[in-house]
Amino acid sequence: QLLHARVLEGALRSYVTFDLETTDLDTSACEIVEIAAVRVEGGAVVSEFHSLVKPVRAVSAGARGTHGFGADELAAAASFAEVWPRFREYIGGSVLVAHNGLNFDVPVLRRMAAPLGGAERLQVFDTLPLARSLSHDGSKLTDLAARFGVPMGRAHHALDDARALVGVYQALEAQRVVRSRKAALA
Repeated sequence: QLLHARVLEGALRSYVTFDLETTDLDTSACEIVEIAAVRVEGGAVVSEFHSLVKPVRAVSAGARGTHGFGADELAAAASFAEVWPRFREYIGGSVLVAHNGLNFDVPVLRRMAAPLGGAERLQVFDTLPLARSLSHDGSKLTDLAARFGVPMGRAHHALDDARALVGVYQALEAQRVVRSRKAALA
């Protein structure tokens, strides 16, 4: 068992972390105002994608207070229809890693991309259930980043959150492997 458990390692060596900022929190109607992704190959960051997105609907006061983007900051941004093909090409067939992605980011992304195609078969790994299974402490991305000593940058800015998620995911996977090895010994 000891020899077998020694070779246990993280599930993903290559993946793309991503994050969105939106006009509000209603997944059935909100629009993306910022989208970012970080490509990881063999455990190392190799590239980044970032774009502001000009929404059709207004940014709510609560959302603006959270991420800081309003009509003025988004006036010169491209539409989602212009950004989606570039983002889809960037992620290719990679597994997407998101924090709370299955409840928020993925439904919003799939809904907005549905008329444009290419979102049906996205493969997504959500770090939130993993974080909750490993600890009963706070499971917000900012809490996890602080716990693992991962630089957070500006919280609720898509690129900074996607960057932080790389370190958080790697730390969570390391904890998962330790737990798996202990379980193998038991």
